[in-house]
Amino acid sequence: MNPTILMAGLALLVGILGGLGALVLGYLINLVDFVSFSHLKGYLSLLGPFTLPLIGCTGGLLVGLLTYFVAQEAKGRGIPEVINAVEQGGKIRPRVALIKTLASALTIGTGGSAGREGPIAQIGAALGSTVGQLLKLPKQQLIKLVACGAGAGIAATFNAPLAGAVFALEVILRRFTLNTFGLVVISSVSGTFVAHLFLGDVTTFTGVSYSLVSPVELLLYAALGIVAAFVSVFFSRVFYKIEDMFKNIPRVPVWFLPALGGIAFGLIGYFIPETLGRGEQIMNQILCGKMDAAGFLALLCLAKIITTSLTLGSGGSGGVLFPSMFIGACLGGSFGSVFHSLIPGFTGASGAYALVGMGAFFAAANRAPATAIIMVIEMTYNQEIILPLMLACGVATILARTMEKESIHTKKLARNGM
Repeated sequence: MNPTILMAGLALLVGILGGLGALVLGYLINLVDFVSFSHLKGYLSLLGPFTLPLIGCTGGLLVGLLTYFVAQEAKGRGIPEVINAVEQGGKIRPRVALIKTLASALTIGTGGSAGREGPIAQIGAALGSTVGQLLKLPKQQLIKLVACGAGAGIAATFNAPLAGAVFALEVILRRFTLNTFGLVVISSVSGTFVAHLFLGDVTTFTGVSYSLVSPVELLLYAALGIVAAFVSVFFSRVFYKIEDMFKNIPRVPVWFLPALGGIAFGLIGYFIPETLGRGEQIMNQILCGKMDAAGFLALLCLAKIITTSLTLGSGGSGGVLFPSMFIGACLGGSFGSVFHSLIPGFTGASGAYALVGMGAFFAAANRAPATAIIMVIEMTYNQEIILPLMLACGVATILARTMEKESIHTKKLARNGM
């Protein structure tokens, strides 16, 4: 068989598997969340402020045991592990897909401040790698299937096929070739199609429609990009400081560290419940301008940075893609609320700045401006604000890279000598 046709067929298969993996992960997260907060929380309500820490501790303990004794690659964010696998030839153990699914569902479902996008990228990559290993494909083809699986998982999760394809090239492979682009497009489209069959064609965020009010705003959006760059670097440094803090706790088994992280984010979640879990509903309120108190959004931005760092720095399983969007939305919403109150005739609502801030922070933290721009457009179906979005993402990425070379993903690899 023609090698190109073979790879296209395998890309289609891996895309379907990635889409199914995204559905299973989403279902398990909802199931654990339902058990934890609809049943367990009620039984433990007499514990008052200790209820959420106990739920987080339980989830963290289970995650720690799973990842430490079965598949240690399944702890953490997922994307650095996929990048590392690509650099090592594309081989990922098949068991990683299963353990990452269970560990991420337990982390996020018990209130962990993390996203499912990093995990599904690793799950999809593991499925792609497994297919390639079963067929004994050469290294270069195996790497392509790893990228196909990661892109398909992202595409299915966000309902963003083009962003999934670009993500696979920009973040996972960090290089663009025409042949590989065609393969990841096939995988991303097939993964998204599988998600559509079960969930329908729905956008992640609804009711988000903004446009540029005046040319003056472009200066403000550029300024927002600058702020997003500084805060993204702050996020990365806080994240690794907290990760190092957990690693240096004396006489505590590694498998118990996620339980300590669960206690910590549970305590913060008692006072600021908006920081728990993925926070899609909260984000939608911010993007629609229904939550626009500048002071509270700034507090929520800082709290989300800390809870995400506690969740994942302690060894919990989840991603930073969605939290980075959440942080960016809070940052942009706070920024926009201040300036809209000062010069209302020349600025849009806070939700417009939350939308652009979401993309700018994502671009800066992940060093992925193309993915950020396309993903925000596909997640909101709003193309009217593309100029401010492109400007802020470009400014944020350039400045963040100037301040710190590595992204929040590659910094882990650099710290390990890669």
